[in-house]
Amino acid sequence: MPNGVMEAGNFRAGDFGETADNVNQTTGNPDTDFDLARPVGLQIRRKRINALQMIGFKTIELLTLTNVFVTFAWYAHLRDLPEKPWIIAALVTWCIAFFESLIQLPASRTAFQVIGLAQLKILQEVITLGVFVPIAVFLMKEEIKQYYPSAAVCTAGTAQFIFRK
Repeated sequence: MPNGVMEAGNFRAGDFGETADNVNQTTGNPDTDFDLARPVGLQIRRKRINALQMIGFKTIELLTLTNVFVTFAWYAHLRDLPEKPWIIAALVTWCIAFFESLIQLPASRTAFQVIGLAQLKILQEVITLGVFVPIAVFLMKEEIKQYYPSAAVCTAGTAQFIFRK
């Protein structure tokens, strides 16, 4: 195989920058160094899981931030600009949405590397509700209705089904 890349189960050595030449070199970092007493395939899988977890955390953080932006863009004008012409509200909303897009696009692209499109959409919806409800209650002064918990359970069930293996 080219450049000393070896097959190891469903993963390939080389996916994380290691080759037959540098696999014995150590840096003192257990997350990047190989343990020669363990099979290379297991070490690569551990690194792959760590990489997926980091992508997941980064994606959730970015999507949460984008949802804060977009919730303000969509709903804050109802409280703050009710007397202004709709075109003013639209321009303000577009300005906020522009900055939201600068965060949302990289978050979606990062997530799409490791999860499917349907999973990404459901993840975004779960995060949206998690951001929307506190903003609706505390900022917009909406009352929590008795059926909200049931809706939250249904949304959680959707997430459970879509991320099922």
